Amino acid sequence: MPIIADVNRLIALIVDTFKQMGRGTIWLILLAYFLLQWLVLYAHYDFSSPLFAGMMNGWVTLVNNDRAVPFTHYPSHVLLLPYYFGWARFFVGMIVEGTVLGLVAVLFANSYRRPATTDRLLLSVTLRRWLQFVFGWLLLNGVLLLVNAVLPDLFAPLIAGSPRRELAFELGLLPLIYCVVLSFCFLVVPSIAVFGDNILQAIGRSVRVWRRRPVAIFVLSAIILVVPVLISAAVGRADVLVDKFKPDLVYWLLVIGIGADFFINFFWMGSAVGLLIDEEM
Repeated sequence: MPIIADVNRLIALIVDTFKQMGRGTIWLILLAYFLLQWLVLYAHYDFSSPLFAGMMNGWVTLVNNDRAVPFTHYPSHVLLLPYYFGWARFFVGMIVEGTVLGLVAVLFANSYRRPATTDRLLLSVTLRRWLQFVFGWLLLNGVLLLVNAVLPDLFAPLIAGSPRRELAFELGLLPLIYCVVLSFCFLVVPSIAVFGDNILQAIGRSVRVWRRRPVAIFVLSAIILVVPVLISAAVGRADVLVDKFKPDLVYWLLVIGIGADFFINFFWMGSAVGLLIDEEM
């Protein structure tokens, strides 16, 4: 049965990905990106430092001038930290993250393929595809951003005043839609990296593989999204965290979020490349 075959392949993908845990180059690339994100976060957290003050004043004013003054006062600073860091992370991700994921995907492909190709040659070729990686990253994250911007307002009349419905929407419906979006785009960035596809070819390949492995890809998407969704839900209640706990907990939750991505991206690219290698067989 197709579903049983899909589940068996899912298990094999997870096992094969964890077998790659010893690939030091992959971890170094992901660590470098984690440190970049943490530096951006810390600049927002310690905005008054002479190292960051000038840059941060210009940045927060550019993003939202109305919130710029409250951002410089405690504890409203930590309440607005997820908002300003979220936009900074979006723009940094647009420029860098697609290529980082592409490099990781290439290294996974080099490990899975036989005979293997020289890592240095593959990395050099991958870096030339930067613009396609930007398009691939924007496709996924742009759609998710649009969903996050439109759906809460669309469902507001139905969930307003009901904590249960709000929770069901935030931890049920929204994550389900995120999973659907990620499922269709699951292989776009690694397709650009592994096969040299342009953005349109990568979308087509991602959809074709999804049609053959819908259950496996949906479950993988759910695994990848579970921690980010929980972190997002927590920092979305920054006012509660500030009132009932230490305000700095907001910062540490954001650190945990980018730390989780360090491992999530490894798992995502490892499993995605495994699916793409199936295409070559």
